[in-house]
Amino acid sequence: MKKCCHCKIDLSLDSFQKNRAAPDGLQYRCKDCTSKASKVCRAKRGHLWLEKTNPWGKRPENRLQVNATERARRANNPDKIRKENRAFRERNPFSVATCVANNRARKLGVLSTLTAKDWKQIVEQNDFCCHVCGDKVSLEIGSPLRLSLDHILPLSRGGLNVKENVLPAHRRCNQSRNDMTLEEFDAWLEKISLHRRSG
Repeated sequence: MKKCCHCKIDLSLDSFQKNRAAPDGLQYRCKDCTSKASKVCRAKRGHLWLEKTNPWGKRPENRLQVNATERARRANNPDKIRKENRAFRERNPFSVATCVANNRARKLGVLSTLTAKDWKQIVEQNDFCCHVCGDKVSLEIGSPLRLSLDHILPLSRGGLNVKENVLPAHRRCNQSRNDMTLEEFDAWLEKISLHRRSG
């Protein structure tokens, strides 16, 4: 048992939070009194609490200065930034692909609900195979067989950036398909094969 210095009630040790600096390793006030005091403090100093949750660098009025600082850092350390970016892309292939697709969807003004978790799940369900040619995809940067996020109905043709509209593809297969629908792409492949046979 321990007495709370604020409410003066004898309480069990579970009612106190830990405090390494205290002789017994526990706070002087019980959890209830600490919670009430915190609420009062937040009510009195609300603007200061808001500043902690919204740091200087993330406030809209400071974005220009933050962007200028970042541009200067990239200009002064191009090789270092390039290595950092490459390492990040290697560590987070699904997050990067999802972020690119979400940015493109936002610019085109179409619905975008795809998450990195959804995209990873779709790739695993398709056994890391390209939906165009059926071969395995690679996560290696710079490889022509690198995994690419392909929209079944292209965003430029009114497709949505949702998990029902994306499939894994090789980068080269995705680029070959461009903004064609699957039916148009199949017809184009058939036309090319007929042309090669006749040639």
